[in-house]
Amino acid sequence: MKKYLWIIGLGLILPAVAWKTIASNKMLVDLECYEEKGKTFYRGVWMKGKGGQTLKNYATTDEFEADVEVMTAAGSMLRDIAMKETEEGFQVVAVYDKGSESSALVRVNSWEEFEDDWKAKQKEGMQIIDFDFYSYLGENVYYGIYRKMDKKSEVYFNANWTKMSEEIAEKGSKKYELMDVDRAMIDGSWHYVAFFNETEKSLEYKAFKVSSNEAVERQAGANAKKGVILTEADGFIQGNVITHLTVYVKQPQPNGLFTSEDWEAFEAKFNEWN
Repeated sequence: MKKYLWIIGLGLILPAVAWKTIASNKMLVDLECYEEKGKTFYRGVWMKGKGGQTLKNYATTDEFEADVEVMTAAGSMLRDIAMKETEEGFQVVAVYDKGSESSALVRVNSWEEFEDDWKAKQKEGMQIIDFDFYSYLGENVYYGIYRKMDKKSEVYFNANWTKMSEEIAEKGSKKYELMDVDRAMIDGSWHYVAFFNETEKSLEYKAFKVSSNEAVERQAGANAKKGVILTEADGFIQGNVITHLTVYVKQPQPNGLFTSEDWEAFEAKFNEWN
């Protein structure tokens, strides 16, 4: 088993026990699955939060979509999902927040449909908090997770990562919070896609592209010492090479990053920090 762990807080790299005094509860804010060196890895980014979350691993997308309704009825709101590709199709890993706010999961098969639905959701006061895309056997699938929020929302997509990273920084300076950044097929080619929600203060974002999880961890540790915390860490295959997208914001607070190819180890760490 290959396992990495950074515990970061207040600009210092801290031992695991420091979580108990600095942050009584942790919240998983970014959940990812990615392939590297022929293995599947689970990765999570944690920040200070309410805790009380639920983590689930679904064998099929149908099982996932059916259970979202059950979880919502039971008082849990879907927060983030990650797609895991297998020979039988895609599996889904999901994290839920405790709460009864209005929420919605949308699944469509084209970017045009997704964009139209996103605009309609805004008129209903629903804003996106997570976006995911996968393609299997010629079918493109676009997922959106929405929450009831009285905020203005914007979307930006571009095939060029440098332009995307510049846009993330600019949006932050104009008081927009990055909700999610991912990749998706738009007009027949890969694009980076980012969603932003209006916030009360400007945010100083920095976005990068790195070549390994080890590089993500080194970068996260170095930035933490400057009070710059990790908010997004997305891994994907580009050609035959693994690529990781990372986004940081200048906002000193406890921050955790954990990666493992062992689902049980990842689940155990989630339960420990929850």
